[in-house]
Amino acid sequence: MAKNHSLFIAASILLLAVSIIASAIILSKAGMDQTSSVEKPAASPSSEAIMTLNELADYLSVSEETIEGIMEEDLAERASGEVHDIEKHIPFVELKNKRIFVKSEIDEWLKYKSSFYGN
Repeated sequence: MAKNHSLFIAASILLLAVSIIASAIILSKAGMDQTSSVEKPAASPSSEAIMTLNELADYLSVSEETIEGIMEEDLAERASGEVHDIEKHIPFVELKNKRIFVKSEIDEWLKYKSSFYGN
């Protein structure tokens, strides 16, 4: 009887091990399928259209001086400490004394400006 009991325990352990391995294989394949069906994240800023001041002026059909004037007003408002709505400022990054503009952020800024002024 003890031999049958030991044989039953060994068979149960073997069955449990096979079940665990099969489950792991099934779950890993399901994980791979889910990974491939997940939407790709939004493009990173490095892959978006980056514009210089000159390119932004062309894109907006205004002069560089107009953009610089807007930026100076924005910077003065930020410096005053009375900024309540940062989205109203033209978005840019300054690198090595050059101002860089990301097209998608400029587009969002334009949407905000047009909705703010009711255009």
